[in-house]
Amino acid sequence: MGFSVSGALPGRAETAARLRLRTRAVRRVRAFFDARGVLEVTTPCIVGAAAGEPGIASMPSEGGWLRSSPEFEMKRLLAAGGGDVWQMGPAFRSGERGAHHRPEFTLIEWYRVGWDYLRLLDETAELLSCLSRLHPPNARLGDCARMPYRDAFLEHLDVDPFGDERRVCAAAVAHGFDGCRDVNDALDFLLPVLAGEHFPRDRLVALYDFPPQQASYARLATGGCAQRFEIFYRGLELANGAQEWTEAADYRACFAADRALRARRGLPATSPDEHFLAALARRSLPECAGVAVGLERLLMCLADARDIEEILTLP
Repeated sequence: MGFSVSGALPGRAETAARLRLRTRAVRRVRAFFDARGVLEVTTPCIVGAAAGEPGIASMPSEGGWLRSSPEFEMKRLLAAGGGDVWQMGPAFRSGERGAHHRPEFTLIEWYRVGWDYLRLLDETAELLSCLSRLHPPNARLGDCARMPYRDAFLEHLDVDPFGDERRVCAAAVAHGFDGCRDVNDALDFLLPVLAGEHFPRDRLVALYDFPPQQASYARLATGGCAQRFEIFYRGLELANGAQEWTEAADYRACFAADRALRARRGLPATSPDEHFLAALARRSLPECAGVAVGLERLLMCLADARDIEEILTLP
């Protein structure tokens, strides 16, 4: 199933095929979570704080910001006792445009109370396998190879991502990166190189246990690694999951680290989400793991598409 990327308006058959694929995928996602007793929720698209992560630029909206993900609103529901929850809806990020990116896209995001991140990795692979059966040539999408982040870098790039930061930066430069400012820059550059050049093309690949510099909002294990995972197919990241921090103080520390990194990179300053922090100050998050899956990227894999324009409802 391929769609035209000529730039011309798609024909009726292409439009119908695109709409049918998306509709079937959405129905299957809902059936997947219904069968597991996970509650579908809807949270606001306009939020009070911009994303603080240095790699994300939020889009302003009247009265606030368009959400870059529903993460903090869903975590407020968790803190209030909402239990296992999921939602599928739009997310917005400024400046993201390319074959795999658009400023507006769709996220499937869910949280499992009492689960650890590796159990959630297994469930995420199950969902992707379930959806792959919409297009039989991709039926092996559910065949998921798992590898620690460190092992993958050592085996394929001969660099220790937990080691000397200067060597990590040197490895990025050796692979053609000319804008390396710090180890986070280097790892952000090297991971797509690793996934695109060395991962199998016929199955899912999951990396887990990331370096602490790449923790984002994932909990740090006793040994120092970040308890998070990413799942790739044909070099394309489809899912990003983590063991979640539970206390307001931990998130406040994460937000402070983000602000410091943004300052070093000359990015606009952001303010922490005080509504979220206040909710956690009243009641901590339960032990939980969460993950987000990009719907359009997944549809690209199912449709054998080369460009995200091919599978958008209205390109």
